[in-house]
Amino acid sequence: MSGQEATLRISPRDPLIFRDGRPFNAGEATRARTRTWPPPSQTTGAVRSLLGKLAGVDFRESAVIERLLALEVSGPLPFRRGKLFFPAPLDFTATGDAGADGAPTAHYPLRPEKPADGGGTDLPGELEPLLLPEEAGDFKPGTPPPFWSRKRIASWLAGSGDFRADYPADGEDDHPEWITTLPTDERTHVCIDPARGSADEGLLFSTSACDFALRDGADETALSILLRVRPGGGPFGDALAAKPDRLATLGGERRTVRVASSDAAPWDCPGEIRAALRGAEQVRMVLATDALFTGGWKPGWLDSQLRGVVPGTGVRVRLRAAAVGRGRYHSGWSYDRSGGRRPGPKPARRAVPAGSVYFFDVEQGSAEELAPRWLEPVSDEPQDALDGFGLALWGIW
Repeated sequence: MSGQEATLRISPRDPLIFRDGRPFNAGEATRARTRTWPPPSQTTGAVRSLLGKLAGVDFRESAVIERLLALEVSGPLPFRRGKLFFPAPLDFTATGDAGADGAPTAHYPLRPEKPADGGGTDLPGELEPLLLPEEAGDFKPGTPPPFWSRKRIASWLAGSGDFRADYPADGEDDHPEWITTLPTDERTHVCIDPARGSADEGLLFSTSACDFALRDGADETALSILLRVRPGGGPFGDALAAKPDRLATLGGERRTVRVASSDAAPWDCPGEIRAALRGAEQVRMVLATDALFTGGWKPGWLDSQLRGVVPGTGVRVRLRAAAVGRGRYHSGWSYDRSGGRRPGPKPARRAVPAGSVYFFDVEQGSAEELAPRWLEPVSDEPQDALDGFGLALWGIW
């Protein structure tokens, strides 16, 4: 199976906890909070562990760990009703909440624009601010749906997105092109004294978890997680070729999920994006998963003048502007026992959040070369790219 790829679908049976890193110890905190969506490292680690078990390898061997880390896993991305979804791009602004007054919600793009005479910014280098068009006027921004379908994101990135006709109404949770809410499951627990087998007085705690709403086997309508795996051959490739369908655990409290091969293959670049990139002189990059850059918010493949070559291409670009969300911290726990290592915490790193948008001018090469880089990683470190950090979507502006 060398050189091939497979798609895995994770269908949670239980609400899942993806801890946000805040303390959760007796006397310090009484609430375990979840992220709204799992980080790449969490799902990637689960898939590598599962494939290792299916292949029957010894996790204490250094060579085995190296081969597992070399598995390229892309995701996690939401999947529902046979459609792939992506985080909402941060260059999108809507007027008020969707359908709150019974009328279609207006939306506007944010675009780079030089400050007017007498104006200025404290942005680094020659970066330009992102501004609304003049016709937008004054309004209170609403909250767009957190995830858009592949069709909607392609329309937006191709510069032809008019969403007023099918933007979800307020409270519409099961729209075919949008995921409007990610419900959480709140639970209150007690601490059990193992000696007495009863609750310890006053020791209450609560947890919040992502509720994927898989009920009564309604697998077609439930939200699930999609991953792309490139095994590179060997025993892991054989395990994937056998089309696994197994129960596994994921996230805090080791809650149960089903991991199965999927025939869905929505990883290719949409045709309208390919057409839009042909001859384009200005391109956008939207992060589909959190990215790790050596320059913090700035990709390491850009120099001090904000110029560089897009990884995997010959396209040289200059950064004009960026819409970057608040950084997210990623850590975790290493179970690597090879070479006498002991399990322990991983160092915390700050990532650029999914949905962040980078605006470029094409200075050299053809923007068409970016089409094959659709949903390919742009993180700086090779291991971060293999782990699924920094999957990129491309378009024009």
